[in-house]
Amino acid sequence: MRLRDVEDVSKLTPAMQQYANLKKNNESSLLFFRMGDFYELFFDDAIITAKELNITLTKRGKVLNESIPMCGIPFHAANNYVSKLVKKGFEIAICEQTSSPEEMSLKGIKGPLTREVTRIITPGTLIDENHLEIYFREVIVEEELPVNRKRQFNVETRELLLKVVDRKGVKVSVQLKMSQTPEVFIMN
Repeated sequence: MRLRDVEDVSKLTPAMQQYANLKKNNESSLLFFRMGDFYELFFDDAIITAKELNITLTKRGKVLNESIPMCGIPFHAANNYVSKLVKKGFEIAICEQTSSPEEMSLKGIKGPLTREVTRIITPGTLIDENHLEIYFREVIVEEELPVNRKRQFNVETRELLLKVVDRKGVKVSVQLKMSQTPEVFIMN
């Protein structure tokens, strides 16, 4: 079952309608839809994610007499799963609950909790310090560099210093501290 096969979204449950509307605005992303202690994915996103992460594909409800594919991951383990998907070239939309059941009850609002996409993570995005450290360790620190390049990565201070001598003999130094943007220095 694909979401695009659902011509009338009003036939879905309120939570699935919310999912469909958010997915419509984030078509190119795998939509991690927060439901309590899990991020859940539905329809095509569930099929793709279950296959890529080798996790269980299950189902949640039906539409047009077909089961809706679903998979989920615990929110506390999301960084690990997101990192794996991003490494494989996928774009991720993180959709968080922006209200609590208590807030909704106090306001007299019924229906699903309000949710919104709070982050889009792409292969070109360094998401947080944990991912950045993994990125440095796996991509830069383990990368084989020609002898005219030197690199140092200090895991404790989370600093990377990369010195490169280009073909014209110009020395370039790139220093990156996790909480800063890269600084590039031309050295004589």
